[in-house]
Order: sequence, then C-alpha cells, then structure tokens
Amino acid sequence: MTTAHQPYDAWNVEENEFPRHGTLDEKLKFLLNYGVLAPSLHNTQPWKFTVHNGEIRILADRTRHLTVADPDARELYISIGCAIENLLTAAAYFGLNSHVTYFPDPHDEIWVATLSFKDIGGTSSLADQELFHAIALRHTNRQTYANKALNERDVQQLRACLHDSGLKLQLNDDPEIKQQVDSLVISADITQFADPDYRDELNRWITQGEFGYRWLIARVGQLATTYLSSHHKTVKPDADIVLNAPMLALLSTDSDNRLAQVQCGQTFERMALIATTLNIGIQPLSQIIQVAQLRGELSKLFDSAAAYPQMAFRLGYTDVAQDAASRRPVETALKV
Repeated sequence: MTTAHQPYDAWNVEENEFPRHGTLDEKLKFLLNYGVLAPSLHNTQPWKFTVHNGEIRILADRTRHLTVADPDARELYISIGCAIENLLTAAAYFGLNSHVTYFPDPHDEIWVATLSFKDIGGTSSLADQELFHAIALRHTNRQTYANKALNERDVQQLRACLHDSGLKLQLNDDPEIKQQVDSLVISADITQFADPDYRDELNRWITQGEFGYRWLIARVGQLATTYLSSHHKTVKPDADIVLNAPMLALLSTDSDNRLAQVQCGQTFERMALIATTLNIGIQPLSQIIQVAQLRGELSKLFDSAAAYPQMAFRLGYTDVAQDAASRRPVETALKV
C-alpha cells in the first residue's frame, strides 16, 4: 500500500539512501531531493528537472510564476539559482564532480542550466560536509533575533560566499539605515496588500494549496497588521523585525539579466547555508524590491555601486528553531 505524500515529507530525506552502487543517473535523481529544499519566492518552487546521461537540466516552470508579485520573473530565476546551489552542494558531498553551463540556448529562457557530473568517488571536505548538512536545516527565520552584533569572523565567512565578480554584498548595522529600511518595508507591504491584483493572485495560490499553511499565516498576518497599523496609526512593537535585526544585507549585481539573477540566487543560498552552520537566521525582505519604485530607493540608501539590487535580507543570531515550509514531491518536479 502506497503512503500518501505529506507536504513536509521532503525534509526527511535520508542520506544513507543515496544509491552508492547505482548508475550515475540514479545518483543524480537522488540529488534532486536536496534541490527541492531550496528557498523560493512565496514557496512557489518554480523549477523542473530532467536527468539523462550524467546531466541534470534545470528548467523554469512558468506555470508557477507569480506575475503580479514578480512581474519580471526576477525572483523566479533567483529561486532557481538557489536550487542549483543545493544540487552542487549535495553533489560535492557525495563525491561527484560538477560543471555548470548556464543558458545553453541563448534564445531559450526556460532552459536555465545544464549540470554535468562525473563520479570521481572522492571524499568530501569538512566544509562540504557542513554545508551539505545545513541544506535540511536551513529555513527562512521570521523570528526576533538575539540582540547581539554579528562577530567579525562570522561576517567574513558570509562575505567569502561571493564567487562572482559581478555581485556585491553590503552589510549595514546603522540604526538610521534600519529605520529607513523599515519604512520601505511598510510602504511595500501597504502597496502590495492594497493592490486587488496582488490579493487575487494570493487567493488563487491559496485555493490551489500551493503556499503551505505556515507560510500563509505568516504572510497574511504580516500584511494585515501592516495595513491596519498604517490606517490606525498605531505604534509598532519594539520587536520589529527590521529595527531589531543586528544586521541588514543587500545583494546587488552589475547587470540585471537572467544569468546575474541565477548567480545571485546561488550566492544567497551559499550565504544561507553558511549562516545556518553559524546559528544565524536569515529572512529576505523581498517586498521592497518587488515594488519597482522602492527598488531604486533601497539602492540609494545603501549607496550601492552595483546598479541593480536583487535581494535584501536581515541577519541575526537565533536559537529558535523555525518551522519548515511545505514541499511538493520530487516526482512532480521531474520532467520525463
């Protein structure tokens, strides 16, 4: 008798089930269990995979594109970059050598990347092991963070995640900057929640059961609280997520093409995995960049030399375990 898939089953993947004596393609299909644990905009999981002859092709699933919240599909491609990074991290852990070819067909934005693998049978480094085990522990942490500054050693580990010259990471703990970013978050939330098209899109995905109950409660509660507070001019609590965060971060790129967006996603996921090993929570502040007129304001606020802000997020130490978001079965993301 087949057991029905539960929305949180994906997080229980067992590494000892890796088919060490199987074919290379069987091993690659197992890696997909880690790819689907990547974060994505509103948990849309907008990816499809094919596995054949030692390659994984990563395809954009446009049926899962939120056209109102993410009109230019920027965050869709960032999300796919996160999935690619998980796949590469898992491959290194299991002794597979990998090579990435981005957008093999320059005229096809759906075919995002081809990952080619060789089974070298090597052993993973301690760093590879730590990152791998962080995949199933990494969750977006929306809790209040500890009132403790990030130490310089941890900050340097986060900075070391940048491998691409076109990306720039800015970290800021200035209280005045936090106050202004907080204002941008409020403006973005109010703008989105007041938009009937945004609410309709949210409702459609709720009806289809795509988001997952835990995410839904958190997001709708956040939007409703912000919207009502703005109308009644109530004072926000001291435990505000932005003002309370020890550190704010901005990832920007020199260009705003699909490759830059995918590589930004890879960098963000590397940072999220490193942060997990350091007990640092991460929460994206995506709504600021989703509202076009606020994206430029954010760039000026951070005085960014890179032209295009791609991801803003808060960072801070936390001992509070965060609930996982639901995931669809790997089989539904595997294109035969």
